[in-house]
Amino acid sequence: MKNLLLVLTTICVLTATAQENKKVALIYALSQYQPDTKWPEINAQNDVPIIQDALKRRGFEDKNMYVYYDKVNKQAMIDGIRKHLVAGVIPGDVVYFQYSGHGQQIATNTPELEADGLDEALVPYDAPATNKIMVNGKEAPYLFDKHLRDKELRDLLYEVREKLGPKGNLFVVIDACHSGGATRGFGIHRGSASPNVPDGWKPPQTRVLTGNPSFALGKRDDKLAPMAVFSASGPHQLNFEYAHKEDNKNYGSLSYALANALIETEHNVSYKSLFEHVKNKMLTIAPRQNPLAEGEMDQEIMGGRLLPKSNHFTGKRINDKEWEIDAGQLMSVYEGAKIGFYPTDTREVNLESTKPLAEGIVLWANTVNARIEITSGSIPQNTIPWIYVTHKTFGGVNLKYKLITNNPNIQSEFDKLITNYSFLQQSDDNAVDLIFEYDTYFSGKNKLIITTVYDLKIFEQEINPFAERAVVFKGVQNSLEKCKSYAQASFVKNLIVTPPRLPVSFEVAAYRFRNLPLTADFNQIQDYVSQVLESGKDFEEELVSVPQEMIKTPSGDYHIPEGILIKIFLKNESSKLIYYSILHVSPDNEISAIFPNED
Repeated sequence: MKNLLLVLTTICVLTATAQENKKVALIYALSQYQPDTKWPEINAQNDVPIIQDALKRRGFEDKNMYVYYDKVNKQAMIDGIRKHLVAGVIPGDVVYFQYSGHGQQIATNTPELEADGLDEALVPYDAPATNKIMVNGKEAPYLFDKHLRDKELRDLLYEVREKLGPKGNLFVVIDACHSGGATRGFGIHRGSASPNVPDGWKPPQTRVLTGNPSFALGKRDDKLAPMAVFSASGPHQLNFEYAHKEDNKNYGSLSYALANALIETEHNVSYKSLFEHVKNKMLTIAPRQNPLAEGEMDQEIMGGRLLPKSNHFTGKRINDKEWEIDAGQLMSVYEGAKIGFYPTDTREVNLESTKPLAEGIVLWANTVNARIEITSGSIPQNTIPWIYVTHKTFGGVNLKYKLITNNPNIQSEFDKLITNYSFLQQSDDNAVDLIFEYDTYFSGKNKLIITTVYDLKIFEQEINPFAERAVVFKGVQNSLEKCKSYAQASFVKNLIVTPPRLPVSFEVAAYRFRNLPLTADFNQIQDYVSQVLESGKDFEEELVSVPQEMIKTPSGDYHIPEGILIKIFLKNESSKLIYYSILHVSPDNEISAIFPNED
């Protein structure tokens, strides 16, 4: 009898612990705010039914969807996340989290992390729109403790991801304005047109960042659940509601577009493809704002398998025979290149086995856009194709080369591969840009090197000429791929772009540290910066201006001596958003990003 009880007990325990994974949703929809906060009423409550309907079609059940309306303060938000999305889930679950309501920039409490001195924040029920708050019937300065800052949300989502584990999945949707900004036109918007800061606040002039300012994400970690984040608007944009004429209701533009995309797309669509459908819809219903996406985009939504990374382009139809794509010379798309239009979610690994919907050729390309003429096939209406360059050209970038080797195997593989690199032109004289040498006095035994005309070595690899053909082939191919990146960097170095209709003023100011000699090296400067930050001194007071003649040549080029700090001032004088990058091109034509970068 005791043995029977033991068996029954064991069966009961095993049954109780073998829980099935589930899909859990938590939605905060804040339409009406505490009256003294001065926030206008919006229509966040209308987002809920259309999102719930879309989630049900994706396997969510009513019993696992939790919705909170209006009177939700910061602590209630935190408690709800921890109750439903941390304590209420098990490893491997799928979680959907959405906030619909007002959003606002507020003065940061961690200036070392924020370049602009501001935090993006969600606005709970009792968080004020201004820097004043009513306390016991009297107006008092607001301490910015009622907003839910981006870093606080990031930490909460870290707890969720940790609980879900690497087999779980987290999808975050923020249908609010993250950061204020000027707006044009009329309509109900979610968020503030200006940041909420203390009286007398000024943005920082010198910005030394020591952390990762990315909203909500933090670092990727294989021990955590993958996470994707969709946001309704870009920096310095408000998030406008969409007025639906048929039912006479207003919806969050992101919520409406997402609900449609979740219903219309395939079950195993990736987050990247889903977002492209969302963005395409928002071009119609909310053209004044740019939705953003970040996180693990190359994964099937709602916890599906991870997918290979893709480097495709997107575009828009001009007419039945022409498309314009969001890629140009900076992305190695040049006139004459061949283009393939493939079904959504076609990745590079499948290109050879997948028939394109259509093929085309680049008619012209500027720095960031290109016009494509369809030469065969057709693209159905309402299809968002993934676009790839199937055969590259190099738009006027030509490099002369010479190959020096007596090895027939190397010569043979080189001759076969060189036809794929049309920008490389063989020359027998000494007026060449690149010299390939294999097994020579200068290269060394069994080594393939590439040097420039200035004797700068840009490539070196040891290749056993008697190895399998695939090994020799790969070694030669590596050398030619290096030439491709070298050619692209040559193009970028000589690129001068002044886009019409997008005027931008550019200035560089130079400084040195008051208490450091001009001969100070990089490590000395780093140590000094750390000391200044730790001491609490005003960073600006430690800097002394340096004359422009010290950094600028008569021809207008900048040459920055070691030990000199620079500030780059960019002013957008247009009415459009401008995104920028700062690149470093080394003497051997390696390109690296200074800003933005992963660090």
